[in-house]
Parts: sequence; C-alpha cells; structure tokens
Amino acid sequence: MASVGQIIFWSMIAIIIILAGAIALIIGLAVSGNNSATVSTSTSVGRIGDDGVLYCSFVADIKQNSIIEWEKEGLSGLVLKYDKGKEDKSNQNPIFNGRTQFFLNQVVIGNASLLLKNVKLSDTGIYKCTVTTSAGRGQATMDFRVGAYSYVDVKNSTGNTLQCTAESWYPKPSVRWFNISSGEDLTEFSETTFEKGFDPVLAVVSLLKNVTHNTPYSCVIENQIARGNSDIIISGKQ
Repeated sequence: MASVGQIIFWSMIAIIIILAGAIALIIGLAVSGNNSATVSTSTSVGRIGDDGVLYCSFVADIKQNSIIEWEKEGLSGLVLKYDKGKEDKSNQNPIFNGRTQFFLNQVVIGNASLLLKNVKLSDTGIYKCTVTTSAGRGQATMDFRVGAYSYVDVKNSTGNTLQCTAESWYPKPSVRWFNISSGEDLTEFSETTFEKGFDPVLAVVSLLKNVTHNTPYSCVIENQIARGNSDIIISGKQ
C-alpha cells in the first residue's frame, strides 16, 4: 500500500532563518551601536486559497513606538501600516482590503510579519518591509511566491503498472519515479499527463509500467513551491 504522501514546505525553513537572524542582529546592534533600525526579511511561499505570511523582523524598540509599513512592488498605496500600537488602513491598496493583519501582540518583540489571507496568484511579487523606531529607519525586501500543491498518492492500477496522482499543483511540476532499493531513476519509463483544474491549477497523473513485485517505488512531484512524494511496494509473487 502507498504510504502517506509527504509535502515539504520551503516556508518552514524561513521561520528558523528569521529567528537565527534576529538573534544575530540584536547582538550586532549591541556591539556596533548602529543608529538605524535593522530589518530582516525572508522569502516565503503561499498556497492559493490558504493564508500566507510575509516574514519580517526587527530589533525591538524599547520605547514601543514603532511604525511598520508594507508595500508591494508595482502597486500604489500600502499593503498595510502599523503605527504606534494599531493598524492604519487609510492608505491601503484596495486589493488587500480585509485580507491583511499584523501579529499585534508580537510587534513589541520585533515581529513585523504580516498575515495575508486567502492568497491569490496575483499576490506573487516583491514586498518591502519598512520599520521606523527610536533607533532610526530601516527596510528590507522579500520575495513572496504563490502556487499550489497537494497530497501525492500512488496505487497499483493493474498487475504491473503503478499510478501516481495529485489533484492540484502550480506552477507545472516535474514528476519523477525511483526504485527505492537501488536508487535508479525510472522516469524515462513513465508516462505523465497534466489535466487542467481550476485555473491555473493542474492535476497530475503518471503511470509507471512493468514494475516488479516486492520492489519499493517512489513517485516524487516537485515545483518551485513544494515537494511531495509517496512510496509503494507490491507484495506477492510476480
């Protein structure tokens, strides 16, 4: 039987990077006596239809009078602004209306990240996080990538043919097959088709023929956003 497919999200790594970066920045600021706000961002990904996070951190302001502004490259107005304890939507671009919010209880510890609700493909782009504190003003940009990814399933469709399916992926992914025991790449012996789902998402169907019993196989689906896989072994005699 196929094992539970695993999805590896690149955005999980971003959290570790931000925490490590924030600690390093605090130490560096204490040593150098820098008189400007130090801001750090990290690339993150969003899944179409889900909520995503635009990551940004800064050295916390002891006076707690920080101002945070998020902008998207190519758009007028702001994504959202934080000014001395509350959100300011007076200059917000309409496409973000009702879809953004700060983690208000974490700003005091240097978290300037922004929650983006109901992520759309059009949200893809470069964002700038600008922070003003009593130490000065600083900014950093980050790349927000949007796509789709879903559970990967492998089953024995006929006696010696395996079928790998996934309901929704975007951008168009690569599909690879492996013999787990030998590590051999079997992709050249497979047939893969992509079917249109809701625009622009694609459904994936891949067949691997002439497989042998008691041999473990793995189907791997991957794009710039995520990586998913599922394994199977057909038990019994050939």
